[in-house]
Amino acid sequence: MNEPLPINEYRTGLLHKTRSAAGEARDLRIDILGEKFVISTDEEPEYLNEILAQYKIAVSNTMGISGIKEPLRIAILTGFLICDQFNKFKQQVRKEMEISTAEDALQYQKLENALQKIITRIENVTDEDSIYENYS
Repeated sequence: MNEPLPINEYRTGLLHKTRSAAGEARDLRIDILGEKFVISTDEEPEYLNEILAQYKIAVSNTMGISGIKEPLRIAILTGFLICDQFNKFKQQVRKEMEISTAEDALQYQKLENALQKIITRIENVTDEDSIYENYS
């Protein structure tokens, strides 16, 4: 693993009560794999419900492809698969950023070349004008 897990973020994030700017904590009731509990956070309920729905789909997919029945093993494997997807996504984004940066550098070089040609033409025209001034 290249980067350590951001443990401090977990300690201060969803796992402990946090307050929004208005000072209001929201509860999310989680009921999955036979476990029920509540977490409090300042995140929007729509966002939390979307994340929970995605996790439930991931758990369902894990159960379907693995045949595992034990809740703890399902949760562990689901977390592992989600981390795998996340890392692949990060690699894809990095690759796209590198391509984008290379394309930007190429565009910048083309722009710089065009500007240099314009500057050279202006200098040539200015030099020609000074020649004509000497003969006037």
